[in-house]
Amino acid sequence: MSVDVVSAEPTFYSSVEVARLVGCSYRQLAYWTRVGVVTPTVRAVGSGNAHRWCEADVAAVRVAATLFTLGAARNVVGRVVAFVSRHPWLWRSAVLVSTDGATRT
Repeated sequence: MSVDVVSAEPTFYSSVEVARLVGCSYRQLAYWTRVGVVTPTVRAVGSGNAHRWCEADVAAVRVAATLFTLGAARNVVGRVVAFVSRHPWLWRSAVLVSTDGATRT
């Protein structure tokens, strides 16, 4: 009988992979990173280095992309992403945003 060992190593994604997974462009992801809406776990420093995104980071980008699609302002998106980042159990929950009196999921 064999036992499968689950790797304790976290899975990291490149910015190109995250953009593809979320459905946004690489340039849009780079902009959101530059203005601080989303933050990768491993931030690249210098030329030729790449950001590395963990699964929670990918979820944050997905939430940001959804909220932007719904018309939320950048400061609102940043606050929602920051709040949910401090409460990781919320990543799998629906995020409700009230913008103009209408609740959206």
